[in-house]
Amino acid sequence: MAITPHVLSSEEAFKNELARYFMSVENIGKIDQWVYADIKGVPTIGIGYAMVIYDKKEKKWYVRTNIEAQMSAIGKTVSEDDKVILNDIVASLNDGDIEEASNFATGSNFSFEPMTDDEAKNLLNYVVKTEYAGELKRRIGDTLYNQLAGSKEMVALLSIVYQGWGSAIKQPLIDALIDDDRVEAWYQIRYAMNTANAGWVANRRYKEANEFGLYNGTTTDINTDEAKEILQMYTEHRSEILEYEFKYSPTSSIQNEIQPAKTFLINAFG
Repeated sequence: MAITPHVLSSEEAFKNELARYFMSVENIGKIDQWVYADIKGVPTIGIGYAMVIYDKKEKKWYVRTNIEAQMSAIGKTVSEDDKVILNDIVASLNDGDIEEASNFATGSNFSFEPMTDDEAKNLLNYVVKTEYAGELKRRIGDTLYNQLAGSKEMVALLSIVYQGWGSAIKQPLIDALIDDDRVEAWYQIRYAMNTANAGWVANRRYKEANEFGLYNGTTTDINTDEAKEILQMYTEHRSEILEYEFKYSPTSSIQNEIQPAKTFLINAFG
């Protein structure tokens, strides 16, 4: 089934959808105005904005190199005192002391607190555009990137890159996008990109697949080819899907997801 992107009505609408979606996966539906420590002790604010980053190659933590420019973009300043605190947090994390890092994060006063909702949305939008959009474009190519620009599908792909950088976008997903195959792309996101075999990754991928969408339109606006392709996907991958959902229980099961397609075919052909 060809991919007809669910394009948002304007750049502002896209920014709002980006914020709404990222809040659902990063912040449990809310914006954090004050710095908190995540489960790894990482100081975080706004909509999942981490102020220190882990370098997988060097295997160490460091203060986000462009934090000053990113904060400046929303009218915030990173003071010298802020930098001292962040460097202390980095030192604690590199020593493996998550508790101490968390205490530094939550027990300190940062000059850019509190962060308003609009500032948090603008920061997310700026960071995604300047850091992650380019990496996604490099991974999937200019043509695909431009075809999906400003859409909910783009939000889903940016979420994948935001969580795991460009390498998180696996080749079978790219192939499905190139083939203009929505159903296979949805399957790849939902079931085939959890190489860590982690529950939290599975939950995130379920949400990303939902944002990407299994159907081109609404579930009441289905055609015969679309319905058949969805059920063919289920038939082809049935054992893998059921095994995966048994291990990582989704909010909406595969049966719920494909039911509109089944109902359409039953009503159309009996």
